[in-house]
Amino acid sequence: MPWYKRSKWRRVIADRGFSRQLIIGYLIRFSTWLAVILLATGIMDYLFGWRTLYLYAESLFIVGGLCMVVGALATMGNWSQTRSFPYQYASSASQADIITRAKQQMKDAEASYSFSALAILAGLALVGLSLLIHQFV
Repeated sequence: MPWYKRSKWRRVIADRGFSRQLIIGYLIRFSTWLAVILLATGIMDYLFGWRTLYLYAESLFIVGGLCMVVGALATMGNWSQTRSFPYQYASSASQADIITRAKQQMKDAEASYSFSALAILAGLALVGLSLLIHQFV
């Protein structure tokens, strides 16, 4: 029996909708992002004339740092936008009731944090790969 069926978190996990399909979807998205970033970094390195593994690792480190910064800035930007007075005032003036507005705000926050988590994890994976290459080259 899995741990989440034995623990007090069972109801929390069931309420949040965690499922095997959701986790597989996130893993596919993460793998796709990582493959695209690795390929784009390799193409840019080739075009700039950086054709050694050491220089590829250097560029992976830089791109990984940029991914983490973009992830953090995306969260901060969404948070400052949706917590501003004009946004809150406009959402309260709509025809939707409080429950509908709260659900929409939760969807917006989840989308923002989902992208941020994906970008930060991709950045950490790239930095880790860069350090692993530096360790053995």
